[in-house]
Amino acid sequence: MAIGKISEEIRSAQDYLLEGATVPQNTTLTGVARQTGGTQSSLEIVAIAETDIVITDLKIITVSLTGSDTEDGTFVALVDLYTATAAGATTIDAGTELGRYVPKHSDPMWIKAVIVTDDVAIVGTATSYIRNISR
Repeated sequence: MAIGKISEEIRSAQDYLLEGATVPQNTTLTGVARQTGGTQSSLEIVAIAETDIVITDLKIITVSLTGSDTEDGTFVALVDLYTATAAGATTIDAGTELGRYVPKHSDPMWIKAVIVTDDVAIVGTATSYIRNISR
């Protein structure tokens, strides 16, 4: 098994920004804060569809990251990892990668994952985690 594959599979509780989180219906879901600053680009944040995510016609889902210099500070938009507007009923298959991001040294010290939808009938779960980048 490749080292990259091992590092993706072995995770601790501290590696998750969202773990198997139910995608919110017509609202916002914010995950926990994790410290990623000062890691000299040795970490990567990955977001995936944990189960099938089913979106209603013309509805939107956005997965993004927010950042703050303190764990309990005000978090501001950092980057959108994934945005989709459904054309007809749309399914994002389980295991689909929703985005990756390598925190830069200029980014805030703390990062949260955020999922926003305007769909009252959306179903599914998503996970966002931190993985080490092998060097």
